[in-house]
Amino acid sequence: MAKKGQQKSDGRGGQYSLVPFVTLDALHSSMTPRAISAWLAIARRFNGFNNGSIGLSMRDLADTIGSRDNPANTNAIRELEAAGFIRATRFPKGQRRATEYELTHISTGRNGEVAATHDYLGRLETKKSSVSNFHTRTASPVSSFHTRGKHRVSGFHTGATETVGFEGHPPVPSFNTHIVSHIPPIPDPSQDSPSGSLKSSRAISSLSAAMEMSELRSFALAYLKWAGSGAQSRLAHEAGLPGGTLSRFLSGKNLPDQYRMPLQLAVARSFPMEARNAA
Repeated sequence: MAKKGQQKSDGRGGQYSLVPFVTLDALHSSMTPRAISAWLAIARRFNGFNNGSIGLSMRDLADTIGSRDNPANTNAIRELEAAGFIRATRFPKGQRRATEYELTHISTGRNGEVAATHDYLGRLETKKSSVSNFHTRTASPVSSFHTRGKHRVSGFHTGATETVGFEGHPPVPSFNTHIVSHIPPIPDPSQDSPSGSLKSSRAISSLSAAMEMSELRSFALAYLKWAGSGAQSRLAHEAGLPGGTLSRFLSGKNLPDQYRMPLQLAVARSFPMEARNAA
C-alpha cells in the first residue's frame, strides 16, 4: 500500500498558495515570462476570500516584478485576460484606484459557491484546434501551387521558340504581375537609415487603416452610449491610453496618432455588430 507523501512545504509561519498543476502547465506552455510574473503578482494578493476583488495597480505590478516598463506590463495583463487566466471585474473610476481581478482557477462568491471556470482551458483547446485546421487547409493550396508552377515552367521552356503562336499573355508575366500588385510602402525622405524607413512605412500603413478623427469619435461615443455606466474607463483600459486623453478626445480634442488604431480596435472588439446597426 502506497504511503502518503510526508514532505510538506515550509511556510515559515506565513501564508502560501496552492496552484493546480493544470494551471501551471498551461501558464508555462502558452504565456510569456512577463505575463507569468504578472499572474504570480495577482495570485500573491489572493487571501482566501477576495477572488474577484483582488486589487493590483500598474505601480504595484511594477514594484512586484521589478520592472517599470508600463506598456510591456499592460500588455502582459492583456495577454492573461485574453488567454482566460484572469478576468478584470472592476475598473477604476479615478486615477488613484486599482483595477480588481478574478483568478479563473479559483471559485468566487461570498462562500466560494460559484465554481472556478478555468477559462484558459477552453481557449487553449480552441487555439490548438484553429492551428490544426489552418495547417490542414493550407496543405492543399501549397501543393497545388507547386504543381502549377512546375507545369508553367515546363510549358515555358518547351514553347520558348514558338511564343508568337500563343494567344494572350504567357504565364510568367501574369505571375509577375500578381507579385507586384501590392502597393509598396511609401518612403519617408527625412529617414536616412533602413530601420527609419521601415518604421515610417509601418506608421503610414497603420494610419491609413485608421478612421478619421470625427468618424472615430462618433464610433466611440455610439459604443459608450450603448455600453452604459463605467464603459469609458473600461475602454481606456482596453485601448491602453490615459483616461484624461480619452475624455479630451470625446469632448472634441484631437487624439495623438499612436492611440488612434488601438482605440478603434478596442471599440470594435467590444461593440457587437447588431448593437452598431441598432445605433
